[in-house]
Order: sequence, then structure tokens, then C-alpha cells
Amino acid sequence: MALFAALSSTALAELLPRLQGPQVEVAHGGNRLSVLTTAAVHYRSPWEVVQALGERPPSRRYALLLSRDSPREVTAFLLGVTEEGTLLLGAQRFAYDAASRQYVDSGGDLYRAYPPLEGKSPWTWLVTIPVSREYEASLEIRAVNAPGPVRTVRIFLMSRP
Repeated sequence: MALFAALSSTALAELLPRLQGPQVEVAHGGNRLSVLTTAAVHYRSPWEVVQALGERPPSRRYALLLSRDSPREVTAFLLGVTEEGTLLLGAQRFAYDAASRQYVDSGGDLYRAYPPLEGKSPWTWLVTIPVSREYEASLEIRAVNAPGPVRTVRIFLMSRP
């Protein structure tokens, strides 16, 4: 499923622009996680998430960006929420190829699916993102509108190194 395309550092910057809007960042071990504090939800099914990750150029509807120092790579995450309340996290990966001195689109996939916490209204999810070997960022993601399709979420960073 993954299509490979060489991207220069300049092209990568265009492909993965800085997240637009208020955000929080956390850094650990040479890696950085940037998270929008309010993010739009564009997808309603695993199929839609996978389709968006297969677009060329890839979707720019990212809510989180994880930049790793070693190995040198960038992972961009987009969000979906099903009618049943399952949060879908899609991941698009870009690896640095030292031989060509370019980033390579190494594809995307459905990274994880999270059921909502019981008894919470509107829907709330707890998500962990490994930032480094020693640190996982814990995020609380809350639906803004309920009932009905989730169109927007608020994201809170629950832990810092």
C-alpha cells in the first residue's frame, strides 16, 4: 500500500507545515512532539483514515507531529472518530535517507484505535505517544460537540518529562 517518493528537506517542510493554531510541544531525548490544542476531525471510519494516508501528496490534516532525532524521521498523525465513539489515529511516516540526503515517504497506516472512556460525556480518550525510549506523552482528547458526529476535539498534554 505504501508508495515511496523522495522528498528534499524543503519539500518535506512544505509537506509537513508547522501545525496551524494553538499548540503545545514537549521534547525529550532529541525528539519533539507538537500537538494542536484544538483539532478538526475529518474522518469517520478506518477506511477513510487509510484513504487519506494514501493520498499523494499526503493529507495535511494532521493534529500531531513527532520529529525523531535518531533514527531521523517525522511521523504525522491525523484523527478520526467513528459513530460508536472509537478514536482512530492514523500515522504518516517520513524517514531520512542518508545516501540521497532526502526524506522518503515511507507510507502510512492506521496506528491505533481507542475506545472512549466509560461514563464520560462528551467522549474522552486517553492516548499515549512514545516520544523517546524513556518517555511517553500522555494525552487526553475530548470531543467538543456531542451528540452527533465529532467534528472537533480538544487535546490536553497530561504529562511532561
